[in-house]
Amino acid sequence: MGADIAGRDDARSSVRRRDRGKDDAWVRGYLEQAVFGFLAVNDAEGRPHLNSNIFVYDPPRHCIYMHTHRTGRTRDLVGDGAPVAFSVAGVGRFLPAPE
Repeated sequence: MGADIAGRDDARSSVRRRDRGKDDAWVRGYLEQAVFGFLAVNDAEGRPHLNSNIFVYDPPRHCIYMHTHRTGRTRDLVGDGAPVAFSVAGVGRFLPAPE
């Protein structure tokens, strides 16, 4: 399956700071608790498109389902088979500061 090997043969996808890398179990756990993500894709002319949205992670299939409309730019770009990047974010604990 293409998603299982996406980017693994590309040196730009390797972890530069190995001390900050996470294993697959950590990534899967983070995806299970994350609420929103960012899908990045370029259109045919190379213009970037970033879609921030809610998503659902399906652990048994290791699959991500994004909330989107059946028509529109995001669906068209992904439907064309363009390579994409997906990132998730969460809020960590806040640290007190003097100011």
